[in-house]
Amino acid sequence: MKTGSNKRQVLLVTRNAIAAHHMIGIRTILGRNESVDIFATTDRVPNRGFDRYQAATNTKATSIHILVALCRHWDLVVFTNHPYGFGLCFPSWIKKLYVNHGIHMGKINNTEHEDGVYGRCKTIRPFSTPYYDCMFAASDWERAFAIQQTPQLRDRIVVTGFLQADQFLAFAKTLRAREHGRTASLPQKKRVHIISTWGTHSLYSTKGRWILQQIAEHRQHYDFVVSIHPRFDSLSGGHGETRDQILAAFRAAGATTNDGLGWQECVANADIAVSDHSSLCLYHVLLNHPVLLTAVTGDQYVKGSTFDLLQQHSCNLANFDNLHSALTTATAQHTPQSHDEIIARMLDYRGRSDTRYSQELETLLDISGGLANA
Repeated sequence: MKTGSNKRQVLLVTRNAIAAHHMIGIRTILGRNESVDIFATTDRVPNRGFDRYQAATNTKATSIHILVALCRHWDLVVFTNHPYGFGLCFPSWIKKLYVNHGIHMGKINNTEHEDGVYGRCKTIRPFSTPYYDCMFAASDWERAFAIQQTPQLRDRIVVTGFLQADQFLAFAKTLRAREHGRTASLPQKKRVHIISTWGTHSLYSTKGRWILQQIAEHRQHYDFVVSIHPRFDSLSGGHGETRDQILAAFRAAGATTNDGLGWQECVANADIAVSDHSSLCLYHVLLNHPVLLTAVTGDQYVKGSTFDLLQQHSCNLANFDNLHSALTTATAQHTPQSHDEIIARMLDYRGRSDTRYSQELETLLDISGGLANA
């Protein structure tokens, strides 16, 4: 059903607070043109602690129920997660856009053992044709990887750079300039960012107890900050603990914890990262920080992917008896060129992704100008 408005109608589908956070950049670009009406919803009915009102508040859009949204005409529906349940029910003639909610790693997070972003089971459904009219890729390398995974996506993927990465790099540059004198007067402890994604293969699930012990033993040498994926509260992998309980245990061990969704300062302020296959570790790569990885089995990522390459070039936590020696070795082996090969494949149009996003959104919405940042 079409509305009576002549404005372009855009729907943002955000499943949880993380998805909504990553949708804000898209919402900001769309909001530059007064001829675009922007709505937000979540595709889970019933919702899991995140409803359409929160989706609308977080993205500064107008709330709409998913079942009502399915009965309306849209000029564009935007996803930052692959749709779930009712999100799959939008008709094929409605344009759909996928914008990844993190830097692409090649992580496997489905039962088909495929890439979680570009694999067939996520993108070729439900009628054996691509679900999306367009998918934004951060680099030419990523586009080639995607087509290798699913050849039917060849005409659907455009290279735009990655807006979230550009925004982070600008933030990190400003933060470093502000804290330039941090180590100038007195020696400081190294700042270590410990990162765990969710699930049974995550750092916390496999090494959490040991990491807690190591933090308590070595906090005199380092400032530890810990980021735990918010989905620990809704998915398994935390030994039956909630995210709040896990973070409380790290605070008791002597670490600072990242309790919210704001990870940018944790990454930008760090000197080294200890991580599993969380995509946050790739933001450390962009800043050329040493990255120390826990053992991640090959069935958790695609061979030849960005994470596969990072694992080949990084120290493995499993090879060390204690965290102090692991951090010392990883720092000593790291050079200014250590991440060059990885960075080269991760991000094109650096600093220009806002323009590329605007251009592609204008094409999808069939409008001339009005979205580019002044």
